[in-house]
Amino acid sequence: MALFNFFNGSSKNPVLPNQESDNLQPENFVRKDVPEDIFVAKEEIEREAVNESKSAPKIFTGIDEIFDFLNENYEEKGYEDAMANPEQSYMDLNIDILKSRLHTKIMQVKLKYQDYLKDINFHIETRSRIGLIEIVEELNIRKESMQNHLIQIEQLALDLEKQSGSVEQVLLSYKRGFLRGISAITHNLILERKF
Repeated sequence: MALFNFFNGSSKNPVLPNQESDNLQPENFVRKDVPEDIFVAKEEIEREAVNESKSAPKIFTGIDEIFDFLNENYEEKGYEDAMANPEQSYMDLNIDILKSRLHTKIMQVKLKYQDYLKDINFHIETRSRIGLIEIVEELNIRKESMQNHLIQIEQLALDLEKQSGSVEQVLLSYKRGFLRGISAITHNLILERKF
């Protein structure tokens, strides 16, 4: 009903149809802004956005998830953890947590790749039966890429087990940050004290 009130209340001097007036010229009209909620139902827009996001295909991130995890700033995290609790046992516990989180991330991504490879193999088999040669070639290229990623994931799992390579870098970075935090506490509490 607000829509009709807007049109009914907008003119102070109504012009009758048979009355001649200069008020009908476009330059004499006064622009009046209409609130958005009169014409737009925000709830419907929000529901549509949610439905679109649910129906959109998931993007396969894969090995990038692991690399994002490895590239976080663990030195800063170690420093902040030392400021919260500067005990060796706390550092060891957090290192174990980092290893566990990385192990979980590697297993999740590895399972995604294995499932994706099964899907690719199914599509290669069915598409080659019906003679879609170009699609099969594209699928084979994708399969080869996924297999190379899976080899890198296996290497990261071995690095985690041996605590070498990229995993060692993460752990050393965290320890360095933790030790830097402990050093900062000592420096602030003891070394800067004036006698």
